[in-house]
Amino acid sequence: MNTKYSLLVLSISALILGCGKSTETTIVKPKAGLFQNQSSATLPERSQEAANDDFTQLNIGEIGSIESLDPLFAQNNSELRAIHLVYDGLTRLSQDGSVASALALKWTVSPDSLQYTFHLRTNVYFHNSSKFSSGLGRRLSAKDVEKNFLRMGSVLVPDMAAKKFQSILGFENYTREQSTIKNPSKRIINTIEGLKVKDDSTFTITLSRKDSNLLLNLAHPHASIYAVESLPKEGGPIMQPIGTGAFYFAKKELNKFIFASNNEYFRTVSLPDRLDIVTGLDEVQLLKNFTSGELNALIELGPKTLTELTDSLGNLNSKYNSSTVLETTPVFGEFSIYYNAESNQPSARNFVASLTSVFDTNSRKIGTISTISTSNQTFDVSKLSVKVTHTNNPFEEYLVNALASKFVANGATFSLNASYALNKDVAFSLVPQSDLAPALTWKVPVHVLQEKELQGISISHTPWNISFNGFSSAMKDSQ
Repeated sequence: MNTKYSLLVLSISALILGCGKSTETTIVKPKAGLFQNQSSATLPERSQEAANDDFTQLNIGEIGSIESLDPLFAQNNSELRAIHLVYDGLTRLSQDGSVASALALKWTVSPDSLQYTFHLRTNVYFHNSSKFSSGLGRRLSAKDVEKNFLRMGSVLVPDMAAKKFQSILGFENYTREQSTIKNPSKRIINTIEGLKVKDDSTFTITLSRKDSNLLLNLAHPHASIYAVESLPKEGGPIMQPIGTGAFYFAKKELNKFIFASNNEYFRTVSLPDRLDIVTGLDEVQLLKNFTSGELNALIELGPKTLTELTDSLGNLNSKYNSSTVLETTPVFGEFSIYYNAESNQPSARNFVASLTSVFDTNSRKIGTISTISTSNQTFDVSKLSVKVTHTNNPFEEYLVNALASKFVANGATFSLNASYALNKDVAFSLVPQSDLAPALTWKVPVHVLQEKELQGISISHTPWNISFNGFSSAMKDSQ
């Protein structure tokens, strides 16, 4: 029996998610939801048959920092993956890459391809939460979809999601007024013309122009549907998420997000009962935690980890291959650096564009670099003081260090700014914005490192499309 996966006996007397003196944790799952603020007396009795079920727990390490579980604030792949587990969109991306039904059971498209009518499932409920007066999750409504889109276009949230849906009739005007008219009382546009709630389970989207990517964009985590009850009264990102997804958020402990499987999920999937996601640690510490058995898998390995684990051909080093499996998925993560035209340093942008190689010849080649153009012209950057916005992403740090060496070798100074914000002194940004174009993009294969006994973790077609379907059955086969 593999002791790294604690097979725990569930009982009515077990405490919820980490309470008690035991170093192992048992989750009572009478109904999916957030129970830590409720009395245990409200929990229904479990049958003896259910109490004898095997309990499975999976601990994974994520390379990116997860700051919140708000779909509209997600910036890195780690956040998008976590959000993908907690929420659903109207559509989803299947394992073969096609668009499939999710919260929308079906949809029809008008002959001119400008109107989409979505018929929502009537058996979908939000996760239980103390945010609801009864503590029980209410049923999903078409009004939830409309309210989510209105918030998506608000000036109070990042515009990454809104940029995906500018083809919706009236959406562009709504977002423009939000961003330019700062006094809310002066705003006239309070609705988006192309969004209509026909009844509780019918929602239509009308486009101003054809958009072949609409259904695909609706599957993106940025378009996830959440309960408006989860929105903080003081504004800002959602900190207590309420979704409809395969997992519900239970609590956060230091750098660990703890999730439990949603027993009433509308799709049939095989999942671990508990999922702990460790985030905010550097690459060295994550790998150390994996090799010590504290983590069962690492998702999206960083450049330093890949250098440590693999040989020059990208194969797993012998000291690791007896107990671990390294999968190089066909999916690529993209990391870009954007030029800030307000800095008035076009020679810095042109210098980056002229680079035929970014990483030193003695460095491991990981992924591929593409620039906006290829030029043999030499750009003088010797008098420049080049700054780039702050980052704590390992991939971006690796890329910035490589660029820094190129600039310094040509007489420039290069530094990381203390802030994520742009100003006239900052030449490059690592955060995408609507008025910025990438000067350079680095595409890196997404790697998954997991214990040999563990199977069932997959990432397909996009870095965020992670699945644990099949995890439980594969794990039990290894016992």
